[in-house]
Amino acid sequence: MKMREKFVETFRIIYLVLCAALIIGTAAGFFMLSLDSIDPNVKMEMLSISLIVAMISLALAMWVKKLIVKPLKHILMNKISHDIKGFRYIPDAGLPVQFFEDSGFIRGYDEYCSDNFITGKVENGKDFIISEILVKQVILSEDNTRSESILFDGIFGVLDAKKINTFYMDITPDFKNKFANRVFADFKKMLGNKHIVRLENPEFERYFEVFSDNQIEARKIITLEFMEKLLEVRKNVGKNISIIYVGNKIYFFIQHGVLADTRKLLLFGPSEKVVKETSKLIQNISEAVELL
Repeated sequence: MKMREKFVETFRIIYLVLCAALIIGTAAGFFMLSLDSIDPNVKMEMLSISLIVAMISLALAMWVKKLIVKPLKHILMNKISHDIKGFRYIPDAGLPVQFFEDSGFIRGYDEYCSDNFITGKVENGKDFIISEILVKQVILSEDNTRSESILFDGIFGVLDAKKINTFYMDITPDFKNKFANRVFADFKKMLGNKHIVRLENPEFERYFEVFSDNQIEARKIITLEFMEKLLEVRKNVGKNISIIYVGNKIYFFIQHGVLADTRKLLLFGPSEKVVKETSKLIQNISEAVELL
C-alpha cells in the first residue's frame, strides 16, 4: 500500500471513530434525560458533556470527510482504470451545462451542478464522457423563503452520433408492474399516439417506451439485437434510463446513478468489493454506450 493510501485509510478510520463518538454521545444524552433517579443538577451536567462530545465529534467528522472524500475517489478510480481504454477521471470537473441544455431533457430548471467527470473508450471505438449531475428547481415564496425541488439526480453522458436525427427513448425499469406497463403501452397505442414507436417485442415493451418523430429511422436503430442487449443492460443497471438522439449527439441519463458512492467509500474504503461494484457499473454503462 502506498504512503498516500495509508494516510487516507488512517483518516477514514478516524472518521468512523468520530461518527461512533457522535452516535454514542447523542444516545448518552437521551439516556440521561430518561433517568429519574439521578439528581437534576448531575443530569444536566452529564447531558451537557454528552452534547459537547457529540458536537465536537460532528464538527471533526465533517472536516475529516471533506479532507478524504476526493483522495478516496481517486484511489478507487485508479484501481479500475485498467479496465477501460482511455480512462480519465476528474472529481472536480463535470459536463458543461450547454450539453444538458442541448439535450432538451428537462426544461424550466434553475440550478445545474456536475462533478465526477469520467471519459473513456468502448470496444467499438466510440469515446464517451459521463458525469454525475444534480438538477434543481428553486421556488421563492412571497416572504422570500427558499425551497428546492430535485428534478434529476444521477448520471449524465454524451456521445457523438454518426447520423443527424431526432430520436427520444425513455426506458423505465419497473420490476413490480410488468403487466401494468404492457397494458398501459397498448392503451396508448390504441389512442394512436403518433410519437410512440410500435415494436414487435412484447418483453421489450413491458419495460421500455420509445418515442420518435421518425418511425422509420427509429426502427433502424432499435434492432432485435439492440432490444435484447438493452434488456440485459437494464437488468444490470437497475435504474431508470433515458436516451435522447438529437442533432449529431446522443445523450443518456441514469436516474439515481452514482459513479463513486461516497457512503460506501467512507464505510469500507476502496475495498475489493467496492472496486468490483464500481467497475461493474461503469462496464455496464460502457456496454450500453456500445449499443447507441
